[in-house]
Amino acid sequence: MLRYYIFKIADNNKYCDHRKLKKDVFVNEGGWKITTDEKSNDLVSTDEYDESSYFINMYNDSEIIGTARFTNLHESFPHRKYFPNELIADLENNIEYFWTINGLAVHAAQRKKVYVYNEGRTCIAHMLIDMMIESIGKNCGKVIWAISSNKSIENLLVRKKFRKIGRSWQDKTVGLMFSNYIFDAFNDA
Repeated sequence: MLRYYIFKIADNNKYCDHRKLKKDVFVNEGGWKITTDEKSNDLVSTDEYDESSYFINMYNDSEIIGTARFTNLHESFPHRKYFPNELIADLENNIEYFWTINGLAVHAAQRKKVYVYNEGRTCIAHMLIDMMIESIGKNCGKVIWAISSNKSIENLLVRKKFRKIGRSWQDKTVGLMFSNYIFDAFNDA
């Protein structure tokens, strides 16, 4: 049975599940150079934004199958150097309404599976994005910024009314092309 939890870093068990799946997907599968935890090589290390972020984990029975992080930019600003220049003026005047979603990871065995959700059929990544949009909306969010290097996720973002902003760029640390996406359609969601 599918279950999801939205939580903060203080929920250590769920937070460790998040960090383990992130390690499996980004480091083990993707080859990203992300530091691992000093005490457990199975986990990515905590970063400076985790303390002020929310997380969402999706479980199938007791197994974690998807995770992501979302952060109010007024509280903390992960990936600030990548924020689109076109939105700087809006951000400076309304930062408390800006959120970011990042670190979306789905277990490899779950990526092609289709589930019944909201009277339709969809995938885990789509459900996670929907749940984050809903939660951010309930927290008075007006704009969501997402960065993606994955074409499948980018296609999902566009289907969820995110729009691409600016040009793609290459991050030499991980060797991938990234793109910025903005969601500001809360009235249409």
